[in-house]
Amino acid sequence: MKLLQEKNNNQKPLNETIKTIFSILSSEPKQKNAKLTNIWPKVAGAEIAKRTKVKFSKSGVTVTTNSSAFAFEISQKFGDLILKRLQNEFGENEVQKIWVNVGRID
Repeated sequence: MKLLQEKNNNQKPLNETIKTIFSILSSEPKQKNAKLTNIWPKVAGAEIAKRTKVKFSKSGVTVTTNSSAFAFEISQKFGDLILKRLQNEFGENEVQKIWVNVGRID
């Protein structure tokens, strides 16, 4: 009986446990995006990095630039190389594809 009492004293209310779980789950994408942003200049090169914005998507990475010509150049010339470098950093299961879009980067 004493063992049961000790266990009960260490238990947290269900709402605290749920908050903790959601906090852990929601911070993981933020951490991945922060790491992606930090290593992006190394992965893509300084010129591409300063003209783009990146974030994780469902099964890959979305690269946004404000120029359609530059988006085409990235996807055609550098897409495979950038994909391989991202896979080396995050794993092939985490980054299966990169998408290059045109949009606002500010």
